[in-house]
Amino acid sequence: MLICTETILQKILLPNETAVELERFANEFAGKTIFFPGGGGLIGRWFFESFAMISPRGPSIKCVVAGRNRPVWLKDQFGPIVVSFFQLDLLSVTRRHDIFGAAHTFDQVWFFSAPTARETFQGKSGIDKFRMSLKASLFLEEIVQAAGSPYVLMASSGVAVKGSQDRPVKEDECEAPDLFAAEESHAISKRVLERSLFEVIHHYGITGSIVRIFSCYGPWFPEDIHYALGNFIGAASRGEKIQVKSSGMASRSYSYASDLVAMLVLEVLRANHEVPREGDLNIVNIGSSDAITIADLAKLVAKMAGLPDDYVEILGVSEASSGNRVRNIYVPDVSRAKALGVYRERIALGQGLQSLVRC
Repeated sequence: MLICTETILQKILLPNETAVELERFANEFAGKTIFFPGGGGLIGRWFFESFAMISPRGPSIKCVVAGRNRPVWLKDQFGPIVVSFFQLDLLSVTRRHDIFGAAHTFDQVWFFSAPTARETFQGKSGIDKFRMSLKASLFLEEIVQAAGSPYVLMASSGVAVKGSQDRPVKEDECEAPDLFAAEESHAISKRVLERSLFEVIHHYGITGSIVRIFSCYGPWFPEDIHYALGNFIGAASRGEKIQVKSSGMASRSYSYASDLVAMLVLEVLRANHEVPREGDLNIVNIGSSDAITIADLAKLVAKMAGLPDDYVEILGVSEASSGNRVRNIYVPDVSRAKALGVYRERIALGQGLQSLVRC
């Protein structure tokens, strides 16, 4: 067995061009306060750790992160962003109303709460995901009403639409996943949240963006749950054989952490520069357009780890996913993101993987 001497690099690759875009965001949002429920998750960490790599100039951005428990990595400051934490469990009414007293200070709401893909892959039940999406929808309206925030950024997922089995997923697709399929509980939960933002925006006359985030990766990526790429990285880092349980023919695309952060920031900046029109809701796909089969992904991870070809095993025994419908093609159509000037893909998959797993 080969044993890796170095595992996941705990640092984000941040191209100079991306750093410049983050500095632009920091300058334009200096002195503002962002309410960020769900900001203690992996994407939130990528966001904060990316900003930790740029130098603060002028007034800070205040960010109020809300979640069940404060993550150990969440410091009080990341570069130009000063962070506070508010303990909040959407499945409990405890302390929900405590946040409303300070809500008038929020300039924007970034809603990255419940339910997450990670919770789905860890086995959260369909009923719990449904409860969470309903509670989150009610809370979204309450916080917008209390804050009077003119803009909401919501993180969703490409699973919110049924999509096609033979082409990338477009933003303007409206066909819903099967309402009564057990494996669509995560997708339907995301759809409930998207609809709630639509209703809130039109009722309160504000604006917003839905960013449908597709597969992404970077430092601190989980290796122990049902993420194919995370499982492959974990096996390679341990010098074990990489097993592809399916045929490996399904296609995916993977956006690196700093590219994802850049796209989120650029969408917020775009919305901030536009003349606001009541009820404006922009839906944009966030992810890489560079498709790769699962089998080829496993081989690329092995190559980046310096493992021989026979360390990849294609078992072909199961196409099943955990709490999610298996999609033959899960790749975003990023035409709108490109047209709006928010699309970024600076870290190639091979480069990103090389930084994450080495032997």
